[in-house]
Amino acid sequence: MTRIVDMPDLGTVTDDASVVGEHAGSGRFTAAALRDYALATAPWATADTALVPKAGGSITGTFGVTGNTTLGPHAVMTDFGVPKLGAVADSGAQNCLIGEVTNSLAPGTVAYPTGVTGYGKLTTLGGQVFGLFGRADLATPGVGGTAVNEVDSFNFAGMPSGTMPPNTSFGTTDYCAIALQVVAYGDYPSLAGITVLIGSQPFQYGIYCHPQAASSYSLFLDADATHMPTGATAVIRNSGSLAPALILQTKGAPHGLATVLSVQTDGGLQQAGINQSGDFINTGFELNSSGLLNFKVASVSPSATTGANGDVPAQVAGYVGVQVSGTQYKIPLYNI
Repeated sequence: MTRIVDMPDLGTVTDDASVVGEHAGSGRFTAAALRDYALATAPWATADTALVPKAGGSITGTFGVTGNTTLGPHAVMTDFGVPKLGAVADSGAQNCLIGEVTNSLAPGTVAYPTGVTGYGKLTTLGGQVFGLFGRADLATPGVGGTAVNEVDSFNFAGMPSGTMPPNTSFGTTDYCAIALQVVAYGDYPSLAGITVLIGSQPFQYGIYCHPQAASSYSLFLDADATHMPTGATAVIRNSGSLAPALILQTKGAPHGLATVLSVQTDGGLQQAGINQSGDFINTGFELNSSGLLNFKVASVSPSATTGANGDVPAQVAGYVGVQVSGTQYKIPLYNI
């Protein structure tokens, strides 16, 4: 009697290979039938699932990791096509997917390690593609809470210099903890760094900065002599209605000494401004909200020189109130 171990090796298993078995009698099963049965009955299997290698190699087909078989009526995984890799967690404090990386290379090494990388490429006219997409839903009517896509930075190393633009180049010694950075590359300019667009509903606030979120400036728009925008550093467009394009709002009652708008030199020296009382301030004069004009001069001459045209007209048409070095005067006006 020949033992199985003594039988000749038939080589690679193919779909037309047969295996002897027992099922309501003795017979044979094809290798293809055994493969389809194993894939169809495995708990992680779908119709186009391939076997997952234990080490190395590639995962092909659709691979799902689920703690809940229902993706929900608003699930992004089905809204954006059939997922190739899906992870669904049960309700509770769980993370579906986590990516972590540590850069322990020599200082200044040029490398781009990432915890999670998304890449989208468009090759046909008029389509769309998303390299990364995040969605958070307040999904149950009447149930409040917070749904947000959050990007954080943690700095345990040291105090940033605060120099703008920051030195983020390889080899920098500054402490550049930045929560979100957008950069454009390619052969042509990109349209915009960040856009806030309309979907089926608007935002109440397009961009909001908490009063304690920034220790220096809530918004800093930089420019220089050679690389500033071709138009202006900032454009605030009016809607065409009576609503103002820009509101400079005080915190509490207006204070006459507090500046709400300041024009400064690069070194921080104020050249002009508007204070909270509505007064226009210039290095040479001030114009307050009551129409009083104050000229800032070092001294006032007590005498006047007669003009070449002789005496002024006898009838005064009106007066303009001014203040010179703190003393109020009236300048007469004459009809032409």
